[in-house]
Amino acid sequence: MADSTVVRVVSEAELVSAVRGADEAGRPLLLLGDGSDVSLAEGFVGLVIAVATTGVLVNLDGCEVDNLAYCGGVGVTAAAGESWDDLVARSVADGWVGLAELSGLPGTVGDVVSRNPDAFGRTPADSVAAVRVLDRTSREVRTYAFADCGFAPGTSRFAVASGEPSGRYVILTVQFLLPQGDLTRPILDEGLARALRATVGRRVLLDDLRRHLLPTSTG
Repeated sequence: MADSTVVRVVSEAELVSAVRGADEAGRPLLLLGDGSDVSLAEGFVGLVIAVATTGVLVNLDGCEVDNLAYCGGVGVTAAAGESWDDLVARSVADGWVGLAELSGLPGTVGDVVSRNPDAFGRTPADSVAAVRVLDRTSREVRTYAFADCGFAPGTSRFAVASGEPSGRYVILTVQFLLPQGDLTRPILDEGLARALRATVGRRVLLDDLRRHLLPTSTG
C-alpha cells in the first residue's frame, strides 16, 4: 500500500473532514471499518479511511410528543463505526427487540445497514427509522427517513456499487426504533423455528435466539 495513505478517524467531524478533503483533492477514497483487514486495500491508490467513530445514544422517552419513538419503544442512534454485533449484543442484554436475528453479521453499523443483508427473513432495515449521511455530491450532511433509504433485501441507496471502492453517501449515524421486551419478533424462517423447537410465527427469548446463532455468546 505504498501509494495509499491510511487515516483513522474517531469522530464524526474527523470523518466528514477527511472525506471532504479527499474529494476536494480528487483523491480516490476507500472506507473501511476500524479493525478491518488492511489487505482489503491492497493495490488501492488513494486515501483509506478507517472509520472508528463510536457512540450509542438511547432515548427511552417513547411517549413524548413529537418524539420518533413509540410507546414502549426505545430510540437508539448508533455511530457508523460501532461494531454491529456489539450493538446486537447490547440490544439483547437491554431488552430491545428487533436485532437478535441479525447476530453475528460482520462489520460496522454503517457497513451492515448499507448492505442490508437478509437473515432468516429479517433485515436491519426492519428496525431503521432514519440514516444520517454525508452526501459527497452536494457536500452536505442530511438525514434520510426510512421511506427514502431505498431499502430492499441485500441493498439500499447507500450501498456501494460492486467493484467500486466508495459511493456517493458516507453513513454517519443510524437511528433505530426498537420495541422493548424479552421475546423476539415472530420467527419467519422454518428452519430456524425448527432448530429453536418452535413453529413459524412463534416468538422465543432473545437470549435463546442469540445463543443459538452464536453458541459461544454470553449475551
